[in-house]
Amino acid sequence: MEQMDLTQFGEQLAGRLRDSLPPSLQNLMMQMEWKPKLNGMEKPGLSLMLPGEPMGAVLYLSEYYEAFQQGASWEAILQEAAHACSRAMEQQKAFAGNMQAEAFNPAAHPIALQLVNRNRNRRLLQEVPCRMFGDFAMVYRICVPAEPGSQASILLDKRMQQQLSLSPEALHEQAVRQSQELLEPTFSPLMGLAMGQSARLLSESPSEACCPEPYVLSNTKVWNGAAALLYPGVPEQLEERMGAGYYLLPSSIHEWMVLPRDCGLTEREMQELVRSANQDAVTAEEFLGDRAYQYDRRQQRLVPAAGLQKQREERMR
Repeated sequence: MEQMDLTQFGEQLAGRLRDSLPPSLQNLMMQMEWKPKLNGMEKPGLSLMLPGEPMGAVLYLSEYYEAFQQGASWEAILQEAAHACSRAMEQQKAFAGNMQAEAFNPAAHPIALQLVNRNRNRRLLQEVPCRMFGDFAMVYRICVPAEPGSQASILLDKRMQQQLSLSPEALHEQAVRQSQELLEPTFSPLMGLAMGQSARLLSESPSEACCPEPYVLSNTKVWNGAAALLYPGVPEQLEERMGAGYYLLPSSIHEWMVLPRDCGLTEREMQELVRSANQDAVTAEEFLGDRAYQYDRRQQRLVPAAGLQKQREERMR
């Protein structure tokens, strides 16, 4: 088997792939690139663009390179990659046509909120419409058709926002409304989820008071579920469920761990809990944060738990 690193593999794939493409894609321009993702991460891919088209697509290489390393033939890899290129360009052409204000169908392509770490995405946040939320930022994703049981989306950038003629206020209002409809918030005991029990909608009346144990805030698809905290009324509902107040631990971009204020953990112990989860169970791209927070209802913002604990200690002196 040939020995080559991923970049060399991508360049060879681009050189060999054209002969496997249909006639309509014979003038497809392909270039090996490392595509920026969340949290400063990059993924290797072939950038695909047809002359004269306003938008292109990306063929990510990891699965093909892995197949190559495991001994798959070039013939099999090229056949699968050519099929994926054709599918990606068809979807991208249809999507580009829908990205005009007069053609865009909000029902077919709903816009969803995503919550990301502010510091780790400074470069990305310069290129996309966003709203700051303390140590975090709200960005927006356009949902696109995907295989059954999965969720696909495209990060909405400033060029797309301009094409859709959406003001920042209109974009945010649409994203909040459609996120609530498509991705309803859920709130369930961590232990119950670990045992395979279904998540409960936050809007449902609890059958019993919440016990002093970890809970998980997410959404019905457990996809970008940390953004559920941004839905109107959710922080107040959490307060009603948790009674004497609660801490929020950023488990990943998909969920928050919610602890009652009387959980008995110190701020340092909660930070260690978050950092341990980040190290053991969260990919670099799904990282959200590494410290505990409380929601300041009066100012409608997240406050580091350390600051509030210190304030309480000072008031008790």
